[in-house]
Amino acid sequence: MANVAHSTLTAAHLHEPKGIAAAIAGQVYIADGAGSGTWTTVSGLSFTGQIADWLTPVAPTGWLECNGAAISTTTYQALYEAMSIRQTGDRTNGSPIVTGLSSTTNMRAGYYVFGTGIASGTTILTVDSSSQITLSANASSTSSDTIAVSPWLLNTGTISLPDATTVGRYRRSRTSSVQMGILQASQNLAHTHGGTTASDGIHSHVITISDPGHAHTGGFSATAAGAAGGANFTQTTLPNTGTSTTGITATSNSTGGHTHSFTTASDGGTETRPVSLVVMTCVKT
Repeated sequence: MANVAHSTLTAAHLHEPKGIAAAIAGQVYIADGAGSGTWTTVSGLSFTGQIADWLTPVAPTGWLECNGAAISTTTYQALYEAMSIRQTGDRTNGSPIVTGLSSTTNMRAGYYVFGTGIASGTTILTVDSSSQITLSANASSTSSDTIAVSPWLLNTGTISLPDATTVGRYRRSRTSSVQMGILQASQNLAHTHGGTTASDGIHSHVITISDPGHAHTGGFSATAAGAAGGANFTQTTLPNTGTSTTGITATSNSTGGHTHSFTTASDGGTETRPVSLVVMTCVKT
């Protein structure tokens, strides 16, 4: 293919402004395929619904801070469409079942559902098939209308932005068991802190008390006259009582092995977090 000078392009072939040697600082030129185009800021090239962090103190033009605000689905129609699934569904007054949907592939239990005859705050209870869902509340009318399904709260003419500002929430990817849009409380992985004090082991303290025995002495004396006018004599007898012991022995009980439980001191603040840099989290409108 032969090279074509940009300055020769006209009408629908125009893809950059003629006579402009360099792009305007911070902007790019986007042609519309009809011979004209517009200068657009680089930040404006992001996709609607994209979340990004900014170092600016004010949300850039074309972005909204993710602060949980309810925004107009009319004013921010493109963002509303990016944040929701819209399909025609058949509902019956007094029934929670919606049928006739074109696809339930991207719908999840817990997602919000809103539309004519469906109260605000209603969610998907179960995804029953490729064309049917069961709601958490009964429909209040019978008809076939467009319903909106979203991880984000829907109401009459509004949809709520994700809230990244309350206690500085962190973002994570959805999983097969953790659906998009929910808020997870701060927590640590379950674990325990165990410990014991040193054990003295099985031991006893023995005290033995034993009486070595003792005796009690006593006696009597008698005087008798001598025979045939002989002299009198005196005899003293000192018998002893029997020696005996009490036989008493005292022994303490065994203490046995034992431990002493303890409680560690509390530590930490009001949340679980790594070292953090605080920025402004916004979504592209």
